Amino acid sequence: MISLKKQQKVSLCCYYDSQIVKEVDAKYNFQVRGSIASHELYLRYENTTSKNQTFMLNFGLSEDTYFEHLSVNINEKITNFNVEDKKYENQTVFFKEGSLLQLQGNISVQIGKIDKGKEFVVCFKYNELLLEKEQQYLMTLPFCQAKLFQKVEINGDVYSQNSQDQIIFAEFMDINLNKLVKIQQVNNNHFKVKGELSKINEGYFSQEKAYLKVKYTKNNLSMLSFDQKNSEISPYCALINFIPPQISTQENLLTKTTDQLIKSEFVLIIDRSGSMYGPKMELAKESLIFFLKSLPVGSIYNIISFGSTCEIMFDQSVQFNDQNVQNSIQQIDQFSANLGGTNVSKALEHVYLNLFDQYGLRKKIFIITDGEFTDRNETQELVNAYQNRCDINVLCIGKDSQFQQAIEIANKTGGFTQHVKDHIDIISKVILLLSQSCQDLRNSVQMDSSSDHDECIDCIVPNPKQISFIDRSKTLRFYIFLNKKFEDVKKINFKLTTKFQNDVKFEDNYVIDIKDQAKQEHANIHKLGLYQLIKQIIINQWRKCEDIFEDITHSFKFTQNNIINLLKKEAIKQFLNLIYNLFISQLLIQILNSL
Repeated sequence: MISLKKQQKVSLCCYYDSQIVKEVDAKYNFQVRGSIASHELYLRYENTTSKNQTFMLNFGLSEDTYFEHLSVNINEKITNFNVEDKKYENQTVFFKEGSLLQLQGNISVQIGKIDKGKEFVVCFKYNELLLEKEQQYLMTLPFCQAKLFQKVEINGDVYSQNSQDQIIFAEFMDINLNKLVKIQQVNNNHFKVKGELSKINEGYFSQEKAYLKVKYTKNNLSMLSFDQKNSEISPYCALINFIPPQISTQENLLTKTTDQLIKSEFVLIIDRSGSMYGPKMELAKESLIFFLKSLPVGSIYNIISFGSTCEIMFDQSVQFNDQNVQNSIQQIDQFSANLGGTNVSKALEHVYLNLFDQYGLRKKIFIITDGEFTDRNETQELVNAYQNRCDINVLCIGKDSQFQQAIEIANKTGGFTQHVKDHIDIISKVILLLSQSCQDLRNSVQMDSSSDHDECIDCIVPNPKQISFIDRSKTLRFYIFLNKKFEDVKKINFKLTTKFQNDVKFEDNYVIDIKDQAKQEHANIHKLGLYQLIKQIIINQWRKCEDIFEDITHSFKFTQNNIINLLKKEAIKQFLNLIYNLFISQLLIQILNSL
């Protein structure tokens, strides 16, 4: 099983019979264009055992990375594992864990039987959406040390976003790596990267600085893709990067009612371990029901029970409405303290890795528990790895319990704690905890968009009007689908308006120019845009967000058959064969039949 280090975006491991095989050498090509990087890894392996072996490849992908292609070259015969509508013989592709929609997590591929003494080469390609930090984009290198390789050959190109832009600099974050890999400026719009690393200089750079830094003259520029082949959807797709402004807002929400709280994605986690038996379980259930009834309008939520294992109420978070709340309360009434030990890490792991994020909604975790967790080390590791992703708030239940670890977790993630000793405390403590968890309004926003040629725009993903929260540490990417009317106007002036809770307003202007269109280098923009569109349709249907779904479908004027064909085509084109078999055939048709 691959374990991704915190700073890694991708990790690969080749093995047979649980024995890890070291790469002989590697060739690494990459291309950075604006805020997107395309990575290409060629890894050479050799069967050094005394017999023929069946080899497996396991690769892990983290946030902001998207699988593109996997192939294996054995005796000059190439087997492709990227998506085609066919079945493989003597090869298997299966998920160990992770997200089907995002193609993230850990994925294993059987690459076949290799004769003793023979070599084989694995080609692995993926895209990365770059992190913006201090007005620089950071590209993550796919390896953190070279000690497994005899040799690593590096070739890369860095291009400006479009003709209006220039590259200020491109350099590695680590000083030693800058000495070993040459970065040459070709012109103001193009830098070349070339180098070779070997075991002689292993340990050449720190794992904490495994980044290439790129700075452009402008960040608020668009990149445009043109796809003539896709007749069912907009032929143009523009990508614009929104860099959240840094402002200081001081406002206390503790005096506000729950109706004024920020809509978010609320994950309510209840302790159903044996120690909760009796009055504490009833107290916890009453608190959970009051939590549920007090959520802000427009939010989504899920409920997870934990003990020795965890139980999830909904496959995906659902909208906060009367029907869903009533359904949840009926299930909560049946809860009992029958799940064994107090292992909260299983519930937190499910939240972090398996619940898909909704655009524009902040994920907030609330744990209702009576005391210390038995899986202290596992919980601490998870919290340390994901402490900046969402805050954890704790409602402590009972008079005689110890809550030191729960308080430490809340403090570390920026959350809060309250203590319910008796039934009389429930209303005041729940409202106070909800209010405290939403008291920082600096990231709560209202967004809108406008242009001088709205008739050319089919759809924007995500829809700015539906965004209520922004993460200031990340670039927010908008994909604008444009129809053929764009060919007549040639240029669109697009504006994003962002209004914060203290009425501070920002306007960001973008120019989408057809002169910067239709380059092969921009092809992945269309793919990533369609990917986000399809994912949003699926998530909205799971969560029964019909209004959002209708916004998208009405823009494109799809029929049900159009949508099915489009989703099927894109699934076949972009994802592994497994996604097509499991995801499309078993799930999407059921969803779309309910329209």
